[in-house]
Amino acid sequence: MARPTKESANLRTKTMRIRVTAEEEKQILLNARLGRFKSASEYLRHLGLGNRVKPFALNVDPELLIRIKGELGKIGSNVNQIARAYNRRAEGKITSVTDDDISNAMHSIDTMTRYLLKVLGYGD
Repeated sequence: MARPTKESANLRTKTMRIRVTAEEEKQILLNARLGRFKSASEYLRHLGLGNRVKPFALNVDPELLIRIKGELGKIGSNVNQIARAYNRRAEGKITSVTDDDISNAMHSIDTMTRYLLKVLGYGD
């Protein structure tokens, strides 16, 4: 089934261009996603027409976020230690770091990232 056509008064035929810094673009895109807008254009059009955006509120236990933050810190520390040891190994020094250690660290990061995105409403 085809998409219904809009009335001529509702067609968007004009284009507006604005200049932003890389940081501003990143913030606009993030705000659009957090506001559950389909695109940055929709978000900016909404704001530009005088509408307000409801503040984004997480329905997440703050204790859970604190635990996640702690886990991410531990994983980051482990990755740094593995990277240091791996670099020593590349210099010909003997270390106990294996490719499995690196794979496990990367898997932990991927798992935690997927979980965090799910908690924030962006994952499956």
